[in-house]
Amino acid sequence: MTQQTKHYIELADMIALRCQCKECGAALTVKLGPVAGDTLAKCPQCRKGWAAVENHSYREEIANFESAALALKNVLPLMGFALTLEIKPQT
Repeated sequence: MTQQTKHYIELADMIALRCQCKECGAALTVKLGPVAGDTLAKCPQCRKGWAAVENHSYREEIANFESAALALKNVLPLMGFALTLEIKPQT
């Protein structure tokens, strides 16, 4: 017999983005919503590039993700189904 446990999160439960530096391990949690200025451009501790890497900024992609998540959170109560995200289990 095989047993599996799956983990889900509702969009309504998403409240923030947490960024952890791959270089020094410092973490920054930013409330879900428009990210102000260059908040995610560099690590606040070691200053390594985060969303701005090799002369390219990924701020637009992050902003698009946030906008889409917030828009879905607002319309999901009107829809005839519940939308959840499946997340991988901790190992």
